[in-house]
Amino acid sequence: MTKKAFLFPGQGCQTVGMGEALYQAYPMVKKAFDTAEAVTGRDIAALCFQGPEEILSQTVNSQLAIFTLSMGVFLTLQEAGITPDMAAGFSLGEYTALCAAGVFSLEDGIRIVAKRGELMQKASQENPGAMAAIIGLTNEAVEEICRNTADFVTPVNYNCPKQLVISGTKKGVEDAAAACLAGGAMKAVTLNTGGPFHTKLIADAAAEMKDYLAGFTFAAPCFPIYTNLTGTLLATSTDLPPHLEQHMTHPVKWQTTIEQMLQEDVTVFAEAGPGKTLAGFNRRIDRNAKTYTLESPEQMQEFLTNFGK
Repeated sequence: MTKKAFLFPGQGCQTVGMGEALYQAYPMVKKAFDTAEAVTGRDIAALCFQGPEEILSQTVNSQLAIFTLSMGVFLTLQEAGITPDMAAGFSLGEYTALCAAGVFSLEDGIRIVAKRGELMQKASQENPGAMAAIIGLTNEAVEEICRNTADFVTPVNYNCPKQLVISGTKKGVEDAAAACLAGGAMKAVTLNTGGPFHTKLIADAAAEMKDYLAGFTFAAPCFPIYTNLTGTLLATSTDLPPHLEQHMTHPVKWQTTIEQMLQEDVTVFAEAGPGKTLAGFNRRIDRNAKTYTLESPEQMQEFLTNFGK
């Protein structure tokens, strides 16, 4: 029996034009964008399809845009009778996973993600920082370099073997990245994310997010969700406001998440949203893992044909 897992991408995968062909081809994608516009009063479709890139890439915009498109993809799959055996989302994508699992409505998801983007952008402006992907070193080597860097920097995204993202002050990230390159890293790539995410530098925003979430009602997920905080199954009894507060300031344990899903005999992954970043991580974690990307109508139709009812 085929076990399917849906994976929802995070900030950084945004590109101008994303989702436009899917919007034209699938009514449920259009429904997600229409709902986002109705809730926020903003034309999220125009933001995704026309940009410009510097506006789309702002945290306050990119998080809402990625969430909306990802939910449109999910709703299209759901309408075709395709539901996952489990799901996970990378950073922002964990909110998409929660929404897809019915923990909160699409409308509330849009409100919540819009608030998260606002708070994280504000935090980045008040505490400027950076993030960089270190490629080609072990986690232990990068962790040690971060510990020995004078300015604040810490590992935050454990993506896949020999790819670890660091986050902190601009100088801390620059110095640690230079030390990683000197220590044998193949690359140190500055990320298009806009701030020192998943660190203590945005703790005030995380606390404000917890307070905001206290105003919502949450349901139990209708399928299992794996969480970034541990890389393991999210307990259905989890108190979400404090969980999502920690989620903003703690590392993303993505490799552990995928390894746990593989142990649960997942044989097919679907990256439900823009980009193919998560598919790339999967190839590094387990070359035998089959991951579908769903960026185009052709890719979507292939998945619907293979797995629809």
